[in-house]
Amino acid sequence: MSKSITPPQELFFDRLLSHYHKGYASVRKPYPDSWEDCCGLQAGILQKSTPFFINGAVADDLYNISRERTDIDCLSHMPFPVLYFELMDPLEIIVGKQYKRSVKGIVMGKEHLLFPGSLSKALGKDYFNILLYDVNTMREQPPRDLPDTAYFESETPYNLGFNSHLFQYLPNQKELHGIETYTLDPKGGLMQNPLSVGEQDRVREHFTKITNFCLNLVDYINAHNITLRVVERETRDAREIERINRKREHNGKRPLLALKPFYWVDIIEKTIVKKDSKSEELLKQGGSENALTYREWVRGHFQRYHTNDGIKKNWINPYVRGPVSAPWKENRYMVLEEMLERRAFPVQK
Repeated sequence: MSKSITPPQELFFDRLLSHYHKGYASVRKPYPDSWEDCCGLQAGILQKSTPFFINGAVADDLYNISRERTDIDCLSHMPFPVLYFELMDPLEIIVGKQYKRSVKGIVMGKEHLLFPGSLSKALGKDYFNILLYDVNTMREQPPRDLPDTAYFESETPYNLGFNSHLFQYLPNQKELHGIETYTLDPKGGLMQNPLSVGEQDRVREHFTKITNFCLNLVDYINAHNITLRVVERETRDAREIERINRKREHNGKRPLLALKPFYWVDIIEKTIVKKDSKSEELLKQGGSENALTYREWVRGHFQRYHTNDGIKKNWINPYVRGPVSAPWKENRYMVLEEMLERRAFPVQK
């Protein structure tokens, strides 16, 4: 069995929840669609989500694994109605000069569960939403501290709509020919300027890759050879928290929020790693895999096999092969070695 990582006790999730809860509670009765009202909505979404902690090297691999656009079966097998993914290392994304993101948290769920006022269910539409929380959320000024959003119909997850404080794209509106971007001009106020064709392509690519990443994450936590470990963090019972909050409310203070448990993935089955042709040739010549003259990083990947119950997926963790003293095959692996040394993912034996 693989050695397991030690998940943290405090999550970025906790600070997000506290930030939005504080914003919502800053006024007695928020106006509809105001920043305070949006904060209350975000706090409610986080409260109803089930958090997962995703370690660094696995997230990097899942982000870069491509998938067929028809491979959307995972949307019918969401392990929980609303998922929150916390990334050990933020995803650094640069789309243009004005748009840089360090995505640390991601929420994924059906629109009518996230936004109770949505008409999608009443109109017979089954939409999914993906919310992206930047690592600098708590430092941003309102409303820039609200997450970017992507949304899609469950049958066509790559026909995306998305919006942020900089731009929006509504794919179902025929009159909207491209992505609109918003810039704040000191003299002219809020201006709407179209992005160049190249910038539009990069924005679409960003949200498409994020959607692809989320589908891979669902496949990952549904993989046949994993088990979910739960971390219970709250030491106080519900009655004690209720008693404390009654006293705090009496004194005009915000109530305490109970720490939510979160899940992380552990590999429970050994998997067979197929050797490449170069390794097989070495073995035929009486050598061994350790006879390689370099070290290389083998990306994590899914292993598919057919059963009577349909296609099953195993997850193969990323690992390093080659002599410890050998140089890296590519410079990129020197960076990834740091992840290995600090146990950013379980080491495969």
